Amino acid sequence: MRLSADEVAALRVRSEDDGPRLVIAQRLLQRGDPRGEFIELQCAAARSDDDDELTARADALLAVHEDAWCDELGLRIGEATWVRGFVDTVSLVPGRVAAVGERLVRGAPVRALHLRGLAKDARALASVLRDPLLAVVTALDLCADKNDVGPAGARALAEATHLTHLRELRLRDNEIFEEGGHALAGATQFAGLTKLDLRSCQVGAEGVRALAAATHLAGLRELWLGGSFFDRSSNPCRDEGVFALAAAGHLNRLHVLDLQWNEVRLAGARALAAAPQFAGLRELWLGASHLGPRGAEAVASGLPNLTLLDLYDNQIGPEGVRAIVEGLQHLRTLDLSHNAIGVEGVNAIGMAESLAGLRELRLAYNELKDDGVEELSLADHLTQLELLDLRDNGIEWWGAESLLEEPWLARLEHLLLDDNPLGDAAAGALAKATHLTRLKKLSLRHTGCGPEGATRLASAPHIAGLRELLLDRNPIRDDGVAALVSAPWSRLRKLVLAAAGITDEGVRHLAAAPLLAGLTGLDLSGNKFGDAALSALAAGRLDSLRELWCNYNKLGAAGVAALAAAPHLRRLTRLHLTCPQIELEPRPAGPRVVAWLAPAAPLRSVEHARGGPGAARIAGGRAGSADPLMRRSAAATRGRAHGPARQCSPVPPGSISPATRSATWDRARRRKRAWGRRESRGSAVTPLMPSGWWRSRGRRTSTGSSGCIRASERSRPARSCARQGSLQRRVLDSCGARQPIEPRRAN
Repeated sequence: MRLSADEVAALRVRSEDDGPRLVIAQRLLQRGDPRGEFIELQCAAARSDDDDELTARADALLAVHEDAWCDELGLRIGEATWVRGFVDTVSLVPGRVAAVGERLVRGAPVRALHLRGLAKDARALASVLRDPLLAVVTALDLCADKNDVGPAGARALAEATHLTHLRELRLRDNEIFEEGGHALAGATQFAGLTKLDLRSCQVGAEGVRALAAATHLAGLRELWLGGSFFDRSSNPCRDEGVFALAAAGHLNRLHVLDLQWNEVRLAGARALAAAPQFAGLRELWLGASHLGPRGAEAVASGLPNLTLLDLYDNQIGPEGVRAIVEGLQHLRTLDLSHNAIGVEGVNAIGMAESLAGLRELRLAYNELKDDGVEELSLADHLTQLELLDLRDNGIEWWGAESLLEEPWLARLEHLLLDDNPLGDAAAGALAKATHLTRLKKLSLRHTGCGPEGATRLASAPHIAGLRELLLDRNPIRDDGVAALVSAPWSRLRKLVLAAAGITDEGVRHLAAAPLLAGLTGLDLSGNKFGDAALSALAAGRLDSLRELWCNYNKLGAAGVAALAAAPHLRRLTRLHLTCPQIELEPRPAGPRVVAWLAPAAPLRSVEHARGGPGAARIAGGRAGSADPLMRRSAAATRGRAHGPARQCSPVPPGSISPATRSATWDRARRRKRAWGRRESRGSAVTPLMPSGWWRSRGRRTSTGSSGCIRASERSRPARSCARQGSLQRRVLDSCGARQPIEPRRAN
C-alpha cells in the first residue's frame, strides 16, 4: 500500500480523527487488501471499552503481514509501533534514522521517534536532529537503555532551533544535570511542549528553578521530575525546587506533576498545596518524600481535584489516610504502599464513600495481616476497583479467602498478592471466585503455590481470559506446569515460571502446549532444565515471542545452537542467557560463548554473564545493517564471529527473576556514580516490547526503565537503610513499580 502525499498530510493534520483512516481502509477493502481490515479493527479497538476480541484479530493480521507492511517503509520487525492502522512510533538507532527517515516522511504518519543507540554521543544526536524525519514527528523519546547524552546532548537539543513542532520531549535516565536543565530552559523553540519528562536526569534544584522561570513553557500539561531508588540523594530538587515551581504562576495548565524521590518535605508539600496555579492538578506523585500525616493533610486540603495521588513510603499512618479520604472526592488511583497504615487505616478506606469511584488501590508493604484484609473485604462501595495491590502484607490463606469471595470485586482486572504466605489454598479461593471473570493479570510470586495450586488455577474457567500469569519463586515443578498448560488460556501473553523447580520434563510440557504460540514473554530462569529441554522449546511455536529469560539453567552449547536455529524466533527482541555452564570459545581471560541467532531475528538485547566463570556473547543483525547490534555476515552464520561483543544486560523492571536478584541487590548498594565517571559499555539498546508490557506490578505503561542492572557490576558494602521496612523489598519495588508512569493511552 502506498499513500499519496495528500493522504499522509491529512493523516498528520487530523491525527485524532479516524475519518481519513477509514476512508483509506474502505479503498483497500474494495481491492481485497487485508490492510483495510487491519485499519478498521485497530480503529474500532481504540474506540471500544472492551477491545480484547478486536485487538486479537488485529494482532493476528499483523503477525501474517507485518513483514510486507514494514518492508514498504524500509523498516524491520520490532522497529514500528502500529496505532489505528498506521505506524505511529518508530524505534531506531542513528544509522537507521538516516537510512529510512525520508521514506517515513513520505509514506507514514509517524508521530514519535524513539532514538536509541546513542550512548554518550551528543554528536550523533545533533546529526539525527537534522534529519527530515525530525521535521514531522511531534514526540522525541531518548529514554533508552544506556542512552546518556549528558549536558552536551541537552545543549544539542537547545541548539536545534527548528524543533518548534515538538509537543513531547522525553529524556528520562539521561543525566543532563543542572547544566542541561539550564540549556533546555533557555530553548524557546520548545514553547509548544505539553509534556517534558526529566525523570532521573539529575537536574537538581538549580535546574528546576531555571525550568520554572522559563515562561515559554507555560503550555506544559505534564512535568516529570521524579527519580528512583538508584539515584536518590544524587541531585534531588528538594524543597527549594518545589518553592520555585510553586512561584511559577504561568504553569497553570499543568495536570501531572511528578516529584518522587526528590526529598520533598512538609514545607514543600504545603507550598504546592497553596500555589493557586496547581488548583487544577489531576495527578501528583510524591513517593518517598518523608511527608508524614501532616503532609498528607496539606496535600488533601490544598489540591481537592486530584484523581491520582501517589504517597508511597511517606509514613502517613492512619491519620494521614483519614485526611486523604476526607479531603479528596475525585480519586481514581491511590497508592498508600509502605505507609504503616495498619488496620485503622484500612478501616478509614472501608468507611470512605468518597472513594466509590476508585479504580486502583495500592496497599503493599503495610503489614496488614489477615485482620487488615478482612477489614478491607467490608469496603463494598469499591465496586469500580480494577487493580488491587496487596503485596507483602503477611496475608495467609484465610484472609485471602475472606476477601476474594466478595462479589464487589467483580470488575477487578489486576490482582497482586506477591510475597504473602498463601499456599495452595489461595489458588483454590481464586478458583471458587467465579465473579472474577474480568481478571487479566494475576501475580502470585513467592506465595507457596505448588502443583496443587497450579491445578486449581488451571481448572477455573472464569479466569481463562488472563493475559499475564506470574508464578515465579513457587514450587510449581513439572506436574504444576503440565496442569497450567492444559488450561484454555488462549489470551495469555506473559508467563513467568522462574525458580519454580522445573526440569526437562516440565519444559517439554510447555513446548507442546498451544498457549506457547501466543506468548510474547516467557521467563524460565533459575530452574533445572538442560539442552534437551531448550531444544524442545526452540522447536515449539514461538511465533509471537519477543522476550525470553533462560538465565541460570543447565544449558550448554547444544542448547544455544538449537535456539539459534529455531525457525519461529523472528520477533525475539530480548534474550537473557546468563548460564555459567555455557562454554564454546575458551580464551585466556576465561571461557566465552559465541552464538548466532537466525538472520531474521530482530534481536536487540542480550543478557549475559561477564567477569565470572562464564560469559556470553551474541552477534546479531542483518549484514550491512546500520545498527551495530544487528550486524551479521554469512561467515558469522557459518561459525566465525565478526565485530566486538555487545555487552548489555538490562533487566525488565517488573520481571526480575531470582537468578538476577543478586545483581539487582548489588546495584542498589552502590548508587550511581557521577556522569563523567560512568563506564561506557558500547552501543545502547532498548527493549522493543509492546510499550511497558513487562510492568508486572500493574502500573500504567511507559517505555524505558531506570531499573536496568549490569551483570558486570560487583558488590559494594551495603549502606544502611534509615527508613522503615526491608531495603531489599524497596529496591525491587523501585526497579519498576515505583517509577512514575504516564497513564494508559494509545500513543
